Amino acid sequence: MWNKRMATVDQGASVHEPTDANQKHELPPDSALVGSREPQHSEAEGALSGQRQTQSVWFGNEFTALRAEFIERFRTENLLVLGALTFLGTILTIAFKDSGQTNSQILLVLPVVMPLIGTFYINQRLSNTTMGIYIRDVLQPRVRDLLGADVLLWEGYVRHNTTILKELTLFIFVLTVFSGSSTFTLVYVRFFGFSAVGNLGHFAWWLGVLLTFVWTALWVFLYRGWFGRRSSAS
Repeated sequence: MWNKRMATVDQGASVHEPTDANQKHELPPDSALVGSREPQHSEAEGALSGQRQTQSVWFGNEFTALRAEFIERFRTENLLVLGALTFLGTILTIAFKDSGQTNSQILLVLPVVMPLIGTFYINQRLSNTTMGIYIRDVLQPRVRDLLGADVLLWEGYVRHNTTILKELTLFIFVLTVFSGSSTFTLVYVRFFGFSAVGNLGHFAWWLGVLLTFVWTALWVFLYRGWFGRRSSAS
């Protein structure tokens, strides 16, 4: 009797015992699944970190290139102003070298040449202002989103430390150099030497009026726009 019961127990155990074929279809434990996923997460995080590092290098190189171009154009601005002042002094010296007689034809060179030099100055100024606005509105927000910190604060610093007095001083100075000298020359020649310059001088006078007016209007219009754009996001 005892032997029969033991045989029955052994048979039941053999029925519920898993075979090798059944074990092959069993799922691995959770620890094995987690372990298999960890390398995938680490690889994804590493790729994302590498992408951010690459983008930060790109933005840094772009900012460095813009700053180098800004410095070069700023030097060109100063050279144009110094060249215009030198040219103005030279023409005035030649025109008024004789105390009793004024060479009005030489004076008419000023209202033709000065607006042209001023146009090159406006081009440099416009490029520098555009680069500053690009750094503030495009490059800086991208770098901030990428790194999670405020960097490239140069344009913001310049904007917050630029007062209305500084802006007006620069505006009046440039206007005086390129437009004021031309206007003075045109008025002087019109009242004191217009009859002595001849037909070519008359043509130069009217051309100077046109160039001076166009440059003055362009400078006033653009400078108002620059000042508004630089102050809009303060």
